Amino acid sequence: MPREPTPKLSCTKVAVSVLSGEGPIGPGRSPGRGVWPNLFRVPPVEDAKPDRNLALELVRVTEAAALASARWVGRGDKIAADQAAVDAMRLVLDSVSMDGTVVIGEGEKDEAPMLYNGEQIGDGSPPVVDIAVDPLEGTRLCAQGMPSAIAVIALGERGSMFDPGPCFYMEKMAGGEEIADLLDLDRPLPETLALIAERKGGKDR
Repeated sequence: MPREPTPKLSCTKVAVSVLSGEGPIGPGRSPGRGVWPNLFRVPPVEDAKPDRNLALELVRVTEAAALASARWVGRGDKIAADQAAVDAMRLVLDSVSMDGTVVIGEGEKDEAPMLYNGEQIGDGSPPVVDIAVDPLEGTRLCAQGMPSAIAVIALGERGSMFDPGPCFYMEKMAGGEEIADLLDLDRPLPETLALIAERKGGKDR
């Protein structure tokens, strides 16, 4: 018994048939292969709304700041390098879907007109977040053409970040949980080191 000739189909037709769950000859069938498997069934486009990844949006923010300040590398003007980074970061932040408040920003030290503590940034939509920024950490390094200058941003849920207020710099001590109770900024550092060494069974060098 002669076989029926297989219908000729364009690649476009096959692709449309696969995505819609229909075989080349009628709903759900193709010559000699039976029903299309369920793995080819996809939800309608209107039911599969993409969710924006906030982390990827922030990559764009730091990228913009870095590229803008890169034009000032090695030109000896750290003020201009910092300003370029601030302008670029602020511009892109306005396009990010979030309701953000700058908790740690450029601050009074830099007399910054943008990205200052308390400034509202983002387009005002959720999520509600606290933001820490440093558009150009290492302004002098950038101006002198040296490595290791970076653009920085960090986000956290509203109220989760420590607000340093008007402080520019702070004295800080950090250590593991096992020595946390020994850390004291009011105690002379050699005494603190001796206590830590005693706790760990070693010697204070």
